[in-house]
Amino acid sequence: ILMHWTNGPGDAERRWARRLNAAGYAAVILKSYNRINGSLADFEKRVPERITHLKQAYSAISKKSWSNGDISVLGRSHGAWAVIDALKSNALKSKLRRAIAIVPRCDGPRGNPAVVKSKTPLLIVNGKHDRVVSPAACRAFVAAAKKSKKNIFLAEFNGGHSVDIGSRAVTKAVIKFLK
Repeated sequence: ILMHWTNGPGDAERRWARRLNAAGYAAVILKSYNRINGSLADFEKRVPERITHLKQAYSAISKKSWSNGDISVLGRSHGAWAVIDALKSNALKSKLRRAIAIVPRCDGPRGNPAVVKSKTPLLIVNGKHDRVVSPAACRAFVAAAKKSKKNIFLAEFNGGHSVDIGSRAVTKAVIKFLK
């Protein structure tokens, strides 16, 4: 399940779907809304709604004849916030096989990995030079996760907030994590 960023589904999600298809995975882009303009608080208000959409998508996909129940989620930016919050609340009762959060916000309300209730392994992908979200906050989040014995991992790459766009290294790391 691919969760889009703040601008609604776009080229980045379609590129991820093609990359995952090429690696042998089915990919479903989950549309929560179209572009929204607003403050950080406006985006935060949408996270619970996005988690509900993720639960609904998981339920629908798991019932499809082509689904083997081996379902993972990948979220970018704001979609990554929803991924982390879904794991914190264990909204899917640890049913997800893997979770990937690309350039998430790891500080603020997401800043304590000890409260992550889900046992789903999580890969956080960051650009070392991101000016939109704090790579240092994600490094601290993952370091604290290790102390709490959580299955949370970090992959950092040269780049900024769009570190995954066209990056073979990021694609390779995500595919490796999914296997």
